[in-house]
Amino acid sequence: MSRSDRYHELNAEGGYNAKKHLITAGCDAVEMAATYGTPLVVLDELTIRQRCRAFVRGLKDTGLGGGAWYAAEVNPSQTVLRIVRQEGLGVAAASLAHARAALNAGFSGGAILLYGPKSKETIDKAVAQGIGRISVDSVEEIDALQSSASEAGVSQDVLLRINPELNVPLHAQDSLWGCAPGARFGVPQEEALNAVKRIAACPNLRLIGLHAHLGSQIESGQPYVAALEQLTDCVVLAMVVIGAEMRELNLGGGFPIRFARDDDPPPVGETMAELSYALRSMCQRKGMRLPALSLTPGRAIIQEAGTLLTTVEAVKRYDGAGMRPVAVTDAVAPDASNTAFARRQPMFALANRVGGDLEPCSVADRSCSPSGFLAWDVTLPRLKAGDLLACYAQGREPWPYSCATALAQYGNATLINRHHEDDGYLSLEKVPARLNH
Repeated sequence: MSRSDRYHELNAEGGYNAKKHLITAGCDAVEMAATYGTPLVVLDELTIRQRCRAFVRGLKDTGLGGGAWYAAEVNPSQTVLRIVRQEGLGVAAASLAHARAALNAGFSGGAILLYGPKSKETIDKAVAQGIGRISVDSVEEIDALQSSASEAGVSQDVLLRINPELNVPLHAQDSLWGCAPGARFGVPQEEALNAVKRIAACPNLRLIGLHAHLGSQIESGQPYVAALEQLTDCVVLAMVVIGAEMRELNLGGGFPIRFARDDDPPPVGETMAELSYALRSMCQRKGMRLPALSLTPGRAIIQEAGTLLTTVEAVKRYDGAGMRPVAVTDAVAPDASNTAFARRQPMFALANRVGGDLEPCSVADRSCSPSGFLAWDVTLPRLKAGDLLACYAQGREPWPYSCATALAQYGNATLINRHHEDDGYLSLEKVPARLNH
């Protein structure tokens, strides 16, 4: 398919109104930009709810009894968390800050899973706050958890996070993976049984299952099946050696989204059916009780729901052969991981006008960072300063300073957050009292 065909196919997906303005989440993109300023991230509430329901329904259809836990680190907005709670998901928190955000959004402690590396202080606070599930990331955390639970006089549910050590075949240009040999998260597979023994020996800890996370944008169900094979092996070994029975397997997140033009992720229900069949077959073959299957989707819930509206501040053109023009926008890319996606031809559209000769270009943010690109190679009508661009699948936060966020529903948009550079630093920064003189 030619560049021209791809561009016009994308326009047909978004659609333009009679003013020749792009329609985003049912709203006029140009009017939203004029009202709230740019850069502006527009979250489509209906898309968030649909993605939540896809995971809830997909897991329910498996009949395995597990649940979905939204990975709050992807976007910890109070608005998003409240929508997720209304749709029946729990929250997977990578830090106490995300756990507190979930509590503020109305989640009970029992609906929160705390994961990732944790200090003794973090563990003490998590147990004291009644966090329902804590994922053990290293053997060093086990004694700290037992001490905290004993002091609080509670029985703490824990999962053991294992690194399956798989070379997951992700997209060639996406480096967002976390389960290869030597990865920093989880207990190495060869240490898993000893970790299970240590947890089983702790009177205040109740090991309810195993936890794993394979990475991001995993475009096939096979890596999940391979991880299930290793996790079920561990369950059987623990049962045979020490009689420890675990009732839940949590495969983390990493489900693919449509970020780049050529992405074609399978439906969530299709992947769930594949995993359910594989798990049932493994359990029958290994003679083990069927465990519940849980997931922690993050990007798969929120990223496709967000559209970034950003204004072109300048277009740099070069005389060198093969040198693409660079459109410099008023946005700032969220983090270095965005670079991996920027190389994959993300979906863009010109929002304020239709037509014009098409040309390949790069789209840069306004930072001085070498990774500050929203796209390395996209095709758009010949751009000029003042044009408004829409970049799709940008629901992940936090976007840095100078960015507003609006929630759109049925053609109506409401501003939910504004961090503009003229007041963002002053309003957010807390100056130590000793410097106030």
